[in-house]
Amino acid sequence: MSDVSAGEAAVAVRLAEILRGFRDQGGPSGKRYTQEQAAEIIGITRTHLQRLERSGGSVARDRYENPTYTTLVAISGFLQRPVADLVDELESARADTEKRSNPDER
Repeated sequence: MSDVSAGEAAVAVRLAEILRGFRDQGGPSGKRYTQEQAAEIIGITRTHLQRLERSGGSVARDRYENPTYTTLVAISGFLQRPVADLVDELESARADTEKRSNPDER
């Protein structure tokens, strides 16, 4: 999956950060989740969640995993936030990265 644009990679990396942070630190309730618990709530396998959380990290520097729309909707439910807010945050990460990658297009 290394043939992705810088913007697509930024989306995967930001989503990985959001997922890990919510799972490890807990959401509004402060409840922490194991990967198994989070995957079950989202409706994906633990392996799939691991790939999403590792995107662009030290173990998977050149590997990026972006979810399908259906999975993204399920993730937003797990994160207890509107899907539009999550998409806006991910889109912002993509746009910021592409602006830095293409300074002439500012």
